[in-house]
Amino acid sequence: MAFSLRRYLLATLSQRECAVTQSEWKRLRFSYAQHGEDLIAEALLPETRGFYVDVGAFHPVSISNTYLFYRKGWRGIVVDPAPHLGRLYQRRRPEDRLLNCAVSEAEGERTFEVMGAGETSHLKGSVPLTASTKQPVASIQVQCRRLASILGDHLPQGQTIDFLTVDAEGHDLSVLRSNDWSKFRPRLVAVEDTLPEGQSPICGFLAQQGYQPVITAKITRFYLPVAGAAANAGRLG
Repeated sequence: MAFSLRRYLLATLSQRECAVTQSEWKRLRFSYAQHGEDLIAEALLPETRGFYVDVGAFHPVSISNTYLFYRKGWRGIVVDPAPHLGRLYQRRRPEDRLLNCAVSEAEGERTFEVMGAGETSHLKGSVPLTASTKQPVASIQVQCRRLASILGDHLPQGQTIDFLTVDAEGHDLSVLRSNDWSKFRPRLVAVEDTLPEGQSPICGFLAQQGYQPVITAKITRFYLPVAGAAANAGRLG
């Protein structure tokens, strides 16, 4: 890599701002996710190469659970219905496959509400209406596909899904239900979920598929498969 004065100055100033030594700076880990989800996932999946599926991916870098993995050399499928993301992914993550659609149990056209804070945009009806609910800045029609259908069409033959992350703004359970768990079984699943484990339909559903929660990062819960559970996967969902 050619020497870059700009990169050198930014690194030097950042090191000074963090008040660390040169050796400490080299060991620091930076998170691109909202609550350090990417660092947790990396601790559970330390491999230098792997494959992710990111549903509700939104921006390729900011608040991303998978950009850290992309920088390491991982590649995958990213899914988000926001129409402006194509050029961003082409510039920042050109080797990922971006699918510009929503994911749901029923395929077809749905209304997608675009919010001022883009990361909170959602399918109409997926977020409960309250007195404090903000109004969308726009409503557009998007295509919905089942996750099983997407993976059947776009997952490379024989490819293991190492990391599935789902952030669908209130539509997460429907995304999970749209998968074929007897066929597509990620090594690690991360889902946005604000309910306690004992009250969470997502926890209950994934338990039926043979997954157990292992750690929670504020609003994201991580699941690993239970040993020997694959044989019964999908029969109870």
